[in-house]
Parts: sequence; C-alpha cells; structure tokens
Amino acid sequence: MTITLYFLQASRSIRIAWLLEELGLVYNVKCYDRVEQKAPAEFKEDSGNSLGKAPYLIDDSTDSIRQKVKIELGESGAITDYLLETYDQGKLLPADPVARSKVRQWIHAAEGTFMVHGLAILYARWKISEPAKSDGTLDKLEQGMSVSVQKDLDWLENELEKSKGKYLAGKR
Repeated sequence: MTITLYFLQASRSIRIAWLLEELGLVYNVKCYDRVEQKAPAEFKEDSGNSLGKAPYLIDDSTDSIRQKVKIELGESGAITDYLLETYDQGKLLPADPVARSKVRQWIHAAEGTFMVHGLAILYARWKISEPAKSDGTLDKLEQGMSVSVQKDLDWLENELEKSKGKYLAGKR
C-alpha cells in the first residue's frame, strides 16, 4: 500500500494526517511551508495538483476488492470520506446508517460551517491594510464576523448536551 499525503502547513492537511493515524495506516507525508500564505510551486509540481490546494492525497494501493487502483484526491471532506469508506473497519464510523450520517454531518460541518466562518476572520487579518489594522477597522470586522463563529460554537455546545455519550455522535 502506498498512500502519500501532500501536507501544506497551516491548512486542513492536519485533519487527514490525524485520520491516517487513527486508522493505523502507513503513509508517506510530504510537507511544505507556505510562501506568502500560499502553496509553493514545488507543492503543485510534486503533487500534480495544479490548484495547489491542500491537503492532497494519492493512494495507489492494491487490495482484494479494488485490485490495483490509483486515486488522487483533493478536498479534505472528500479525502475523509474516501479513507473511511476504504479503510475503516468499524473503528470510527458506526455501522448504523443513522448514526453514520450523524458522524458525517460533523465531518462536513468542519468544512462547510466552522471553517468558512473562521477563515473569513483569518483572511481579513491576512489581507487588510496596515492602516485598517490600527484604526479599528479590523476590530470592527472581526466583531461582526465573530457572530457567526459564536453561533457555530453554540450549535456545537447544544449538540454535545443532547448527545447520549461523551461525543457529538454518541458513545464513540
């Protein structure tokens, strides 16, 4: 089995590295530092991912079901789905379809809800001009955008309280 994770610092790559570890998979990791908050040219060249987005995963494993298949995937949600469907043997995803869907809700909420609101604040900090940082404009932007982040955290807290276990999706 050969799985390679192209890992860009300060990206969602950490989610995939964590999942690979939780699944107990052997993998290669190729790490890259950002250059001016972007993926370096080497990341694009080495991974074959012309967008330069991370994480990026290449799996050219052989198994009894798929035989020899090479898959190249970007987007952490898609990579997570692929790894769980391919390699999880009941350790992380519940067998029950309702419980399984609940887990997937949280996997995708990380990208589709939490990350969107958090990134807005991060990008504002990265891109706003120096005068706007010192004249209070950035503070006002962050205050306005933090409302969505707080709603996300309230939702998370509410769901944790409703859970029948110590995790969002129950006992595991």
